[in-house]
Amino acid sequence: REAVLRAANLGDDADTTAAIAGQLAGARWGNGGIPQAWRSRVVLCDRIEALAERLFVAGGGVVSETTWRHDDLIHAWWVEPGRLLAGECPGQEHDEGRRCQDLRRPHRGR
Repeated sequence: REAVLRAANLGDDADTTAAIAGQLAGARWGNGGIPQAWRSRVVLCDRIEALAERLFVAGGGVVSETTWRHDDLIHAWWVEPGRLLAGECPGQEHDEGRRCQDLRRPHRGR
């Protein structure tokens, strides 16, 4: 709920941003992460769940696990005023000792 509402209030193309945030949150927390008040308003919910089940089965029916060591505080998406940042925190090193790319992108927000 919080992720979607924060995204919806960013401005610019907020409806698309909120939809993507909801998709990512749904992938992370599943159906149970959607507030009941929102779930009850989903149109064609049974069809969506059936399609999701078919996609899961087509993908091998395996829940993926993170296959690389990571720190949730470093490997993340975050926003700073005027910029949208993604990936590893700039300046952190990979396990092999290589420095990470600074993935800063201009943000056209408010």
